Amino acid sequence: MQVVVNSLLTHYEKVGKGKIVLLVHGWGDSQLTYESLQLFLAKDYSVVSLDLPGFGKSQAPNTVWELGDYSQFLHDFLNKITANDLYAAIGHSNGGALLINAVAHEQLKPSKLILLASAGIRDKDSARKFLIKVVAKTGKVVTFWLPRRYRRKLQELLYGAAGSDMLLEPHLQETFKRTVKYDIQND
Repeated sequence: MQVVVNSLLTHYEKVGKGKIVLLVHGWGDSQLTYESLQLFLAKDYSVVSLDLPGFGKSQAPNTVWELGDYSQFLHDFLNKITANDLYAAIGHSNGGALLINAVAHEQLKPSKLILLASAGIRDKDSARKFLIKVVAKTGKVVTFWLPRRYRRKLQELLYGAAGSDMLLEPHLQETFKRTVKYDIQND
């Protein structure tokens, strides 16, 4: 199904009957991640899953978003489809950080919050974070002279080796940077 929320064409699925369970995917993913879980839960619940803006079959925002923008979008989406009386919200990775933010700011009020490998707590002294910064800075300096397509391939290789998801959705790179800097411990 599709609905327009805040001027963005949004793809979602709603199956089953009963109390409402919301499924929120992680960065670079889509609602298809939850296909099996959605069918399983639909036996007892009304299950809503969506492609967040910029992912799957949903339209990308035309500005750089932060985690709070996605939280507000979730609130507006649920109001639009009249599914704001949530029994449970389940979020994976960045979807978990998004749900924590939305609950902390009272944009969502589920009875139960289930987090699966949730992102959002930022270790400021993380060795992985330092490695990604070093790779990014070194990659820019070393590759500035390369033609654009070769530079892009090398970036994909370097970011992939460092375990970064930044290049999964090239049109959302700035949004990714803002999202991964946000520490939900401050909410």
